Amino acid sequence: FRYLGSENLLYEAGIIIGRNSLQLASSIRDSLGRADQSDFSPISEITVDYSASSEGYRTNAEYIDSKADIQIPITIGQSITSYNDPGEDQFLIIRYFLKNNSGEPITDLFFAFFSDFDLSQAGDQIGILGENNLFYQMSDQYTVGVMPLTDINGVLAIDNGNQKINISNQEKFGYLNHAGIDVNSSEPGDYMSVLSFGPYNIQPNDSVEVALVIAVGVSLSEVQFFVNLGAERYFGYTDIENQANVLPADFELGQNYPNPFNPSTSISFQINRATHARLSVINILGQEVAVIFDEYTQSGNHTVRWDGVDNNNSKVASGIYFYRLETDSLVDTKKMLMLK
Repeated sequence: FRYLGSENLLYEAGIIIGRNSLQLASSIRDSLGRADQSDFSPISEITVDYSASSEGYRTNAEYIDSKADIQIPITIGQSITSYNDPGEDQFLIIRYFLKNNSGEPITDLFFAFFSDFDLSQAGDQIGILGENNLFYQMSDQYTVGVMPLTDINGVLAIDNGNQKINISNQEKFGYLNHAGIDVNSSEPGDYMSVLSFGPYNIQPNDSVEVALVIAVGVSLSEVQFFVNLGAERYFGYTDIENQANVLPADFELGQNYPNPFNPSTSISFQINRATHARLSVINILGQEVAVIFDEYTQSGNHTVRWDGVDNNNSKVASGIYFYRLETDSLVDTKKMLMLK
């Protein structure tokens, strides 16, 4: 992980999944300090392709936790999107698709993204910014930001001042199920960070998506710009290829009508089993502006009307918005345009 001719700024990054401290798998350093002993094995070759819908280059891979002590019947699909165009080459969008391969529900599953950036030998300043939970780490020369694009469980900063080498499964599960924001330090230092997601309850053959954006720059304001650009990219396209892999036939989010619209539009969706459903509206910065449906609902076709107002009942500005449908195990997002 290099920027402007720097040395490698990333000491370690990886993922953790688990239901408890015994049924847990990770690709980060273990209890003996071994960073090369991942619990995951690839089940397909890594591919790189160009996505016309996102206008980015995507690296894809799939893994299972074949080396874990107690395996979880999950396939993890990983997709990393990058951009080569000047002005868009300072962020990565990372997406994980967790698919239940068993015939039984998987309950209380947590997922975490772990990173250990070392930007300077003198120590880095850390913090959390805004409603979007942007975790940042900065030195005199560089700033790195990691921001979740899907709902999180918690953000945790870990003081590595004592050069913590070994991380046990008990500690890893503590990272996984740590709820809330715990990023409290006013002093520069050596820090690791964990973004945790879940807990998820995944039905057989269903999937959930976890997504985040990583950006680098010379200042916090520059990183803010690029994580927001990454959020715009993420919410601005429906990943047709990957959605086809994770969305079953009994789940469908329709295109709003009319589109473009003024002042109101209708959004339809179909579900074929009773579940909790939440339909929200998001702006191009990835900020939720309105929740227009949020309840346990029966199977069937549903139509919801949005009158172009936010959660405070104020009219929103014209422009591009995204509407997201979330159920207990699935997420889908589409774009709409409001004109005035």
